[in-house]
Amino acid sequence: MSVDLYFIDEETAIFYSQLKAAVFNQFAPKDKSKRRSKSVGDLGFDDRDL
Repeated sequence: MSVDLYFIDEETAIFYSQLKAAVFNQFAPKDKSKRRSKSVGDLGFDDRDL
C-alpha cells in the first residue's frame, strides 16, 4: 500500500480558508451569539469535504 502526499502551498491555503469562511457564512446561524459556538464541523462539513 502506498500513500501519496501533497504539500499545501500558500495559494492553496488562502483558497481553502476563503472556501471555509464562505461555507460557514452560508450555513451558520445568522444570530451572532449562536455563531460563536459553532464550527464548520458542527454544520455537517468535514475539512476533507472542503
